[in-house]
Amino acid sequence: MMDRSVAITREYTPVEKVAILLASMEADTAAKVLQHLEPKLVLQVTRAIRELGVVPGLIRDVAIKDCLTGIREMGRAISGDEEMANALLTQALGEKRAASLLTETPESKRNAFPELAEMDAEQVASILVREQTGIIALVLRYLPNHMAAEILNTLPPEVSKKVIVFMCTCEPPSDEVVTRVENLLTSQLGPHKKSRKVQGSSNVDVVSGIVQHTKRSVEADLLSAIEEKSETIANQVRDRLFTFEDIVRLSDVAMRRLMSEIDMEVLATALRNTPIEVQDRFLNNMSKRAAEGLREEMEYAQKVRTSEVDAKQREIVNTIRALESDGQLTTGADDEYV
Repeated sequence: MMDRSVAITREYTPVEKVAILLASMEADTAAKVLQHLEPKLVLQVTRAIRELGVVPGLIRDVAIKDCLTGIREMGRAISGDEEMANALLTQALGEKRAASLLTETPESKRNAFPELAEMDAEQVASILVREQTGIIALVLRYLPNHMAAEILNTLPPEVSKKVIVFMCTCEPPSDEVVTRVENLLTSQLGPHKKSRKVQGSSNVDVVSGIVQHTKRSVEADLLSAIEEKSETIANQVRDRLFTFEDIVRLSDVAMRRLMSEIDMEVLATALRNTPIEVQDRFLNNMSKRAAEGLREEMEYAQKVRTSEVDAKQREIVNTIRALESDGQLTTGADDEYV
């Protein structure tokens, strides 16, 4: 047991102050508080209670006051985590564009060709234009998406088309191949660094991440080139470029044009279990009577399979694509002015 004179004069640690607070409570209440503490802290606090000894009332009051102050400060504190960051990014950019940025990790995108990644896109394009299609495709795979898109914008259209098709259809390169190409290119720029082991993404993920950063006119040409090689791959890329949830980013004008082409029964099925933001995007661009009718149909309609909901959503997305191809709506802002 501690000497009482020591207890009166010495400074107490935060753990000891918590021990004093708990020792001042009824046993049942103190036990409930302990249940919410981390196991390691529980052991520290119970050990402190065991060794606490006699604490004068004045010291006890100060310790309790300090604990309550800390609790109030925690109440005013803010916190952030990965889930919050991802949610904000998705809300700001849309689901697929956010996913592209989130999957563009140092391990998967930026740990190869570091010297090229630090250069201007036009400079890199001037180097790559002399290389074979396979080498260009390999380099773009590991550069940041926005930079790879700028390079595709700069390269001659026929070269860009060949490169994007190659990226869709080729096997992901091995570490050895990446290292050899990296050494070849960086040797032209100066001393190169030894490559670290790289982890690749799927072809479709890489390509869609790049294509969505290109100019609208370039995007259309690249998708057409991919479709000539494989309609399936082209559709997979398109699915990653714009999804049903991305409809929230359409303008009111685009929404009204879209709804003039959609059957309400199809829409009622497509909106099953969708985020409220997506539902509101449609409902807010309808007449009051039409919105009430849609709500009733969604509420009282029979249950349907998830696969049917997905099919109706794809039908609406395909309608959006067709309207965009005809120039009747746009799914996003373009950088070009005419």
